[in-house]
Amino acid sequence: MKLTKTKADQEVEREDLKSDHILTFLSNICMLKFAVGDILLKKVRDDDDDDAAKWIIETDEIGAPIKYVYAFENELGIGYIKKLDNSGKGPTKGKAICVTKIVQRHEQLILDPDYAEHLLLSSGEEFKYNARYEAYKTFRDEALKKNKAIAIPVVVKRVDPHDLDDYEFVISPQFKQLWKNMKVGDKVYTDDEDSELEDGDMSQLGNIVYEIVKITKSRSSMTFKVLEDKYGYFDVGDEVKFNRGDFCDMCWHVTTQKPYPLTEDNI
Repeated sequence: MKLTKTKADQEVEREDLKSDHILTFLSNICMLKFAVGDILLKKVRDDDDDDAAKWIIETDEIGAPIKYVYAFENELGIGYIKKLDNSGKGPTKGKAICVTKIVQRHEQLILDPDYAEHLLLSSGEEFKYNARYEAYKTFRDEALKKNKAIAIPVVVKRVDPHDLDDYEFVISPQFKQLWKNMKVGDKVYTDDEDSELEDGDMSQLGNIVYEIVKITKSRSSMTFKVLEDKYGYFDVGDEVKFNRGDFCDMCWHVTTQKPYPLTEDNI
């Protein structure tokens, strides 16, 4: 019996290699094999276009890389990873994840570069896997403190002295003064009205950046050119006109000084 792989067979083979979970794992098994105890990072694709695929390191809410440990292998030699706690005390209480669950078309596991450097240069010292997280947090906390010092609240809470549970937000004296002093060409950095930052968190200050292009003679309104908008309310280059009250409805804080970056990567 003579067997020949036809074009139709080749097409089935190609489709299976793309879509079959087991075949995908087997074709990438060498990339998922580590030594027990290795510290790992996960890379995630942020673009489904094969020709423009970009791989980014998975990070937490402060921008520090999320770290995993290659915890153990089952009787088949297939590994399991556990997420590491930022405290430095080891794995979190979450379930172990089998590496077969890593979707290789969209996720990759790599050896943590800090850990790899430690293996090469250390003399038997224990690797402090959360050192980068601590450095990120220290840098971020200092930046947030500096940003709080330059941020001006656009509104303040006014409480009814006869009913402490009754209050309203009114335009702050600091913002009234800033509105009087702003001039054409000034850059204005704000957060947004949905960010609930009235408690003083500065993590979103500067997510919208405007440049003042026109001020009415009475200063009743100003026209702003949008330079950046991480929320997607406007397109870059848009010109928007606000009176003072409408501007206050758009954000909690404002500054004309460029906010400090929250990670060293953004300097």
